[in-house]
Amino acid sequence: MISYSVTNSYLGDKGWSFNLPEEGATSDDVNGKQFLREVYLMCDPNYSSNITVPVLFDKVAKKIVNNESSEIIRMLNSEFNEFCETDEQKKVFYSLILILILLFALTVLTFFSPFFTVGSLPKRFEIKN
Repeated sequence: MISYSVTNSYLGDKGWSFNLPEEGATSDDVNGKQFLREVYLMCDPNYSSNITVPVLFDKVAKKIVNNESSEIIRMLNSEFNEFCETDEQKKVFYSLILILILLFALTVLTFFSPFFTVGSLPKRFEIKN
């Protein structure tokens, strides 16, 4: 039903890469591309906006369905409810998706943490001791 590919956490000069050796990163087994930019351009040769992750890609239609994490969470939660036997399972599935997105966000923040100091954060995000 759903497969996934994981880009490297390092955003290089050519964008998000599938092929640099990094634990957890995978190749693009769906399209065989080296960079996520190539997937965006395959779907729309005139695409000129930011190349962002995550991406929900339709393997049959060969197009990007969505690239906004909060919208993808809502889509996945409601689209697979038919496979849940109880309302409780539907809630659990939504929670699991949120946890996966949060883990991804924490991974990215951990990767970029050497570039930020507490003093550089806006007031509402400052850590109080």
